[in-house]
Amino acid sequence: MLKIFMVSFTGKGGHPVYVNEVIVALNKNCSADVKVEFLAPQDLEKKYFRNGYVVHADLPAYPVRGKKLNALWRTEQIGHFIRSYLVCFLWLRKQKDSCGVHFQDSLWLLGMFFWVFRFLKVPLFFTVHNIKPHKYSGLMPHVIEEKFYKFVWRSCEGLFVHSQGLKSEAIQFLGNGHPSIYVVPHGLFLVNSSVMTPLLIRMNKKRLLFFGAIRENKGLHLLLEAMKSLDGFELTIAGKIADHVYWRETVTPLLDSLRLQDKKVTLIDVFIPDHEVAALFDSHSAVILSYTQGFHSQSGVLHLAVALDTPVVATSVGGIGDLIEKYKVGTLARSCDAAQVKDAILSLFKEEAGQLQANFNLAKEDLSWVKLAAGTCHAYKFSQSLKKKNCALADGCVS
Repeated sequence: MLKIFMVSFTGKGGHPVYVNEVIVALNKNCSADVKVEFLAPQDLEKKYFRNGYVVHADLPAYPVRGKKLNALWRTEQIGHFIRSYLVCFLWLRKQKDSCGVHFQDSLWLLGMFFWVFRFLKVPLFFTVHNIKPHKYSGLMPHVIEEKFYKFVWRSCEGLFVHSQGLKSEAIQFLGNGHPSIYVVPHGLFLVNSSVMTPLLIRMNKKRLLFFGAIRENKGLHLLLEAMKSLDGFELTIAGKIADHVYWRETVTPLLDSLRLQDKKVTLIDVFIPDHEVAALFDSHSAVILSYTQGFHSQSGVLHLAVALDTPVVATSVGGIGDLIEKYKVGTLARSCDAAQVKDAILSLFKEEAGQLQANFNLAKEDLSWVKLAAGTCHAYKFSQSLKKKNCALADGCVS
């Protein structure tokens, strides 16, 4: 039996939802071979303690900013990061029955300290959600920050990504001598798509949705430029502003211009609670992911849209294009510019709703947490075949 500790430094928001699904799937579908426990922050929501696996909420909770000045807040953040890694390392070092550690996210300082985790003498795994960060820390040149990420991932026994496109990006980013990289599907979150209005009715409304945290690499400006020449369409922007400079200097002037044209744009600039998401998607025809070349990740919004039978218009960046091309659940812009986003939107509304619905059904059969668990478990066991000597140092590690 292989005992793996899954580590996440994030206790709130969408990330622990993902980690929970991964752990549940691994323990349910690989229970004869693998046992996974969760090392999490102290502010992890209570609902995650009731899912049948062991949770160790022993990492420091993320501090609350409140009205702190930028300098004070940044200093507190750095102290939190350092404390988190120290507590994590010391906690894992006490676990004599560990066969491996699987990191599900990192904080930017991890590269400075990751070498100490090698002293655990067990295989280290990492799920690479972003090849490059959505936003750099600003405390050092980008190239130095990227070197830290490279060091972390090169120190691991295996890396996991959610698309072939992201694997190719990771190989290019890491260069020769990178660890094994495994492509495992991103499962779909459990939502009740049966309550959704029929797709034909929704598409006839021509209501577009931009959903999620608003930052420059999400390309909202491309969509707003496209809206200038999209007649008969409405747009809802729903998400928290994560980059206020981008919003003030780029987005706001475009919104003002659209309002002068009497374009209907609705803004919901707050975090949308989970229980309100399905109703929001149900009132729209399509989700627009007009992301830029600076986006080097897969998209949780894309997977949510598939789960909720909502077509997607997107640019082919990160791991997004792979899924849309494979399952035909939307249309792709040929490049990251407003004219191509507009053409892709118009192209989507020429598609047959019945065929799109059939494509959603196929995608939902294929994108499962069970398949993610199978691929992840295979990687664990393959690694252990190379590391039996180290793992055998702990009693009960290998059955």
